[in-house]
Amino acid sequence: MDYRVATIQDLPAITELINGCGYYAPMSAAELDGPIVVAEQDGQLKGCLWAMICGRHAFVDYGVTEPRNGRVYMMLVLAMEKVLRHLGAKYVRSNIISDNAGLLRGARALGYITQPGYDLVYKRLDNGKPED
Repeated sequence: MDYRVATIQDLPAITELINGCGYYAPMSAAELDGPIVVAEQDGQLKGCLWAMICGRHAFVDYGVTEPRNGRVYMMLVLAMEKVLRHLGAKYVRSNIISDNAGLLRGARALGYITQPGYDLVYKRLDNGKPED
């Protein structure tokens, strides 16, 4: 599996992935303003993850893997963190459905802070290090 930043040519396949998962309202990936990372295997997209950046903060959403695969999703998260660091983001947040125990465990394993009863996960990307 290869993980990379999406190109404009990927937008139709990303739209299909997002609309086909059943979690989100119908949308077009061309409307997403921010970086998208994708998982690709044998020339086909198997997953995507989008981030909206506002200053030093990023919010990650529209995470989809087909078929559903926690390992691929976690690799998308790591690829997105690298992109966000490069773009200057210091903090990242995301929502996880609170009954998705596997994804919450994965988020904690990657260093995200979670709170019981909340769907929000949070991580400081620079590990609290002062800026250069």
